[in-house]
Amino acid sequence: MRCLGAMAAVLIWALATACGVAGDTEIVTTGVGVAAALPDYADVTLWIRASQKTATQSTETAAATYHQMVQRLEAIGIAPSDVLTQRFSVAQDWKEDDKGRPREFIGYITAHQLTIRVRDREKVGQVIDEAIAGGARSIDKIEFGSARADSAQRVALADAVRDAEERAGRVAKTSQQVARADFAFVSRRLQGQAPRHFGSPFSHTVMAYRA
Repeated sequence: MRCLGAMAAVLIWALATACGVAGDTEIVTTGVGVAAALPDYADVTLWIRASQKTATQSTETAAATYHQMVQRLEAIGIAPSDVLTQRFSVAQDWKEDDKGRPREFIGYITAHQLTIRVRDREKVGQVIDEAIAGGARSIDKIEFGSARADSAQRVALADAVRDAEERAGRVAKTSQQVARADFAFVSRRLQGQAPRHFGSPFSHTVMAYRA
């Protein structure tokens, strides 16, 4: 289960007029909200590598391996659109001497990193087997995620905002220095692991409360 947390800090500028105190008073509270989403897909990241004498031969070999792998994956229900390129590079390959210095030019290495979106989690093992059989050289990582992550994040954030506002309200009511709260702003930070298709955790500031 993927747990998504949100933290909201509410800052209230209050006019300290009830007791005749000059200047402004700040009340800062922090609220926490948590929501959970069960994973419903997996992302398998792997590499295709090819080494040949020329750059053309190297890239063509990598491309042929890619198409062969995609065909095998399509045969078990993985759509080609769910096979996404993350990185692609072509580099010279040198044989080093006993001191680690490049000495003899060997050829070119093409490296192609791919992420496969597996929408049926029961097929993760089968996808790995078919990818390796199709020519993939190594498995980099496997990450699980949920298509409902965005809605869970919104629930967690809303709960965090309400929690922070309630805390601020309680503090304001118990403070004899606070006569009127003008504005409150919510600074939100979503916490949790963020796979590529989720996007990264972020910070943002919005107006959230007016007394």
